Amino acid sequence: MSNKKKYIVLSIAGFLILSSIIAFYNRQLIMAWYDNAKNNPFKTGDKVYAHQYFILDDNKSEIALFRIIKSTSSFIGTYLKNKLLPISVDTLSGIVRLYAIDPNPKTINSNDTIPKALPKGYIFADKYLYVFWGAVTNKELNSFEK
Repeated sequence: MSNKKKYIVLSIAGFLILSSIIAFYNRQLIMAWYDNAKNNPFKTGDKVYAHQYFILDDNKSEIALFRIIKSTSSFIGTYLKNKLLPISVDTLSGIVRLYAIDPNPKTINSNDTIPKALPKGYIFADKYLYVFWGAVTNKELNSFEK
């Protein structure tokens, strides 16, 4: 087999493996999308009617109506740097990663994060406010389709 053919076969194999991994981790979303595409009888603008068993009498129904909400203030601050700190809780120990942020004053009152009094013999190590890495992301997750 020539080098060009090997490259093509390896590229196709790599693409198939990568696609399979992506599909595996997104299988619930893919299955929900497929189910919706196959079983959703509605098109935009269609009239929607209640099933008979939802109606109690001529004036009342038991249909639950929902609204989807999203946050308008999920931007909590601007990333400055990270800090790795050793921690020890009971018998467990490890390294925790914190992100230093410049807080967004619309969402975080930095005065609330300052304790009333530091323990005797302690001072602040720096001027930053920190957040645990798992509590934040670098993109807006509260976006919904219009």
